Amino acid sequence: MAVGVIEVRDDFTCDGIEFKRRDDNTKEVFTSLVRLKGSEAYNVLPVKSSEEIEVEKFIEISKAISRIYVSIPVSVGDVICKNILNTGIDIIATKNIDH
Repeated sequence: MAVGVIEVRDDFTCDGIEFKRRDDNTKEVFTSLVRLKGSEAYNVLPVKSSEEIEVEKFIEISKAISRIYVSIPVSVGDVICKNILNTGIDIIATKNIDH
């Protein structure tokens, strides 16, 4: 098996799949899980950011979210963490859990 290095100089296409170089100031919606209390059926709750966040902040946000526990009931859109790391962006629930 040959091992090599591929140098990407710009956006490119491989077998119909487009690849884009990530810019340093890329923003994306952050998704993660938070721990859940009081539910026999679920241990975690899926969450996402209410807006796009700089990718460089994802690790810091993950560390902050790892300390959060949420009690049931939870509905889609409930704010789990308001103004995460003073970004002005909220972390919201993406699943209904009532048991």
